[in-house]
Amino acid sequence: MTDGVPRILLIEDNANDALAIKIMLESADFPFKLEKAETLKSGLDILSKKQIDAILLDLGLPDSKGLDTFVNLFDEYPDVPIVMYTGLEDEDIAVKALQKGAQDYLVKGKVDSKLLVRAIRYSIERHRLRVELKRMSTELEKSETRFRDLIERSSDGILIVDSDGVIQYVNTAAESIFGRKSNELIDESFEFSFEPGETRTIDILRREGETVKAEMRVMQTELRDSTFYIVDLKDITEIVEHVEEKKILREMTLRDELTGLYNRRGFYTHAEHIIKVSKRNKDNMILFFIDVDNLKSINDTYSHQSGDDALIDTTNIIKKTFRESDIIARFGGDEFVILARLVKKSLGEKLSARFKRNLNSHNRKNIRPYKLSLSVGVAQCGSKPNISIDDLLKRADESMYKQKQIEKNHE
Repeated sequence: MTDGVPRILLIEDNANDALAIKIMLESADFPFKLEKAETLKSGLDILSKKQIDAILLDLGLPDSKGLDTFVNLFDEYPDVPIVMYTGLEDEDIAVKALQKGAQDYLVKGKVDSKLLVRAIRYSIERHRLRVELKRMSTELEKSETRFRDLIERSSDGILIVDSDGVIQYVNTAAESIFGRKSNELIDESFEFSFEPGETRTIDILRREGETVKAEMRVMQTELRDSTFYIVDLKDITEIVEHVEEKKILREMTLRDELTGLYNRRGFYTHAEHIIKVSKRNKDNMILFFIDVDNLKSINDTYSHQSGDDALIDTTNIIKKTFRESDIIARFGGDEFVILARLVKKSLGEKLSARFKRNLNSHNRKNIRPYKLSLSVGVAQCGSKPNISIDDLLKRADESMYKQKQIEKNHE
């Protein structure tokens, strides 16, 4: 920190997101000096030349993506606090980064100047506290009173555990996390296993039945010629619950309510991933476009429940035919699509044959007052697909339409 002003390094390749951070910091009551880098490499270069007090890190950079972005940076500069600055899709990774040593995370589009400043200042102060704790743990015998005062003021829960695993000290924040007073915890066995230097998430069950999720970090120290362990607990219950809630809500928007398959939006979301995997592994791809014939007639002749039964039966036939790794979706009212990777080209023919067998097997059971008829269109592309998903869908749709015409001509 120069002249009492924290120097912040923003590693972000998106110009608009970087500008938003710059504007929020400039409008803050508390002054900051901002350094900017667009890649992990250029960020590491700045860190090697300048004193940086905190880092705002995007997880999706041109030269590094995902959790590895944090791990590589943290391994090089573990003494500089890091705050994740992520999109909604990276929240799971951000929580994992917290467990590995990140100080906090912020979600793009959900941050204002006040929240940003608080996160940065808190990360610097919290990191400072941990550095101070580590330094002071080597001189506990000379400054035990100061040490206890320091950890008592900590917003993290702090326990001191002896070599037998018995709790010797509990601060106020730890009392809050456990929902118990210090005199109820001291001289009790610490119920969680740990290794010095380890960071992991634990579930603390309070007496009233509530579960608190806490990030646990452990340091070993020597005091009065005996070994003790400083257990640092951070309550991350709200963070974890927020991520889980987001995951559930997001999954709900990607699923068809009747069949439980992906809907159109879910298909497009996951199809991009399977295309990337296919390109990387140089696999072929195949797309099946399936239409439930005469669904309107089934609805009108029997009932809408019968129409739903036809859709559910189709779903079960498809699930029985294809693999869990394939992307299966109800694309529209009577339309289904399946996108699959083909490790071998012959697999496409096997899938088609298996589908026909499963359909015929279903109809032989005569469980419905109508025969289930499905028209299928197929489109394939090679191991280096330059075709888009929409083009592949169009080809498969045209293939299915031709099949319908052939079947009509044979009637």
